[in-house]
This record gives sequence, structure tokens and C-alpha cells, in this order.
Amino acid sequence: MERTSQLELKINEHIKNNMQRYISINHSIGGIPEMYFYSYVSGATISIIKYWVMDKQPISVDELAKHVHNIVFNGPLRIMAENRLHKSNLDSLT
Repeated sequence: MERTSQLELKINEHIKNNMQRYISINHSIGGIPEMYFYSYVSGATISIIKYWVMDKQPISVDELAKHVHNIVFNGPLRIMAENRLHKSNLDSLT
């Protein structure tokens, strides 16, 4: 395993604390074991923040927060499906 920064540890702690209210008695969220769910959400969040920090032309913090919220709230597959549907509708107009 790679070394984890203090920032990553703080982000992980914050995400885990916010998710506590959604964990069921059998330690799952939507039938997914809590640690798998938590690992996915925290890993994706940390990854997008790392990309934003390294980006040569980063978007604003507000934009980043909006995008992270959208991805977490809607899920990547739903966003891609909606984008594909929107693109198909545009293609049919031409």
C-alpha cells in the first residue's frame, strides 16, 4: 500500500463520519458492505481532488464541489446514460 497523506486521512474521516447515519444494523448501505461502499466514495473523492490539484488549468473550488456532488449524488453510470440520451436526441435533430 502507498503512503497516505494527512489530507487524505482527514477527508476519509470526514466522509466516514458523514456516512454513519446511513449504515444499517447489518453494516451495509443499500446491501453493500459499509467498508466497500465507503472505500468507493472516499477513493473517488480523493482521486478527483488529486486530479484537480495537479491540473494545469484547474476549475474553481465551487465548480469542483458541484461536480463531486453531482457524481456522488447521481452516480457515474446514470450521468453517462443521460449524456448518451441527450447526445442521441441532438443527433436526431441533425
